[in-house]
Amino acid sequence: MIIGPILLESSSADRVLVEAQDEGEERQVRKLAASHHAPADWKFYAKMVVESWAGKTPQEIATTLSCHPRTVRIHLTRFTVEGVNGLGMREGIVNLVIRTKHCSDH
Repeated sequence: MIIGPILLESSSADRVLVEAQDEGEERQVRKLAASHHAPADWKFYAKMVVESWAGKTPQEIATTLSCHPRTVRIHLTRFTVEGVNGLGMREGIVNLVIRTKHCSDH
């Protein structure tokens, strides 16, 4: 099925089309992917985007980064929809519980 500029298929071998909005966004993603000081999640997901730009499939990216192809497709889709801001981790229930516990200890 086609959703906006993204091509999503059921097979993990299919490519996901991801494009930067402009040169500035591409430069920012490449900088994040190569950074030594960026948050680990932003760096990891930026690497997925850069690998996608190199023409790799989600399966190939997943193999390179030691993760599941579905994880790659999810984050490439988030990047396509939200841009660079889509690279960060989402606030999950585990993070909320840990943060709530930590805050209540002080």
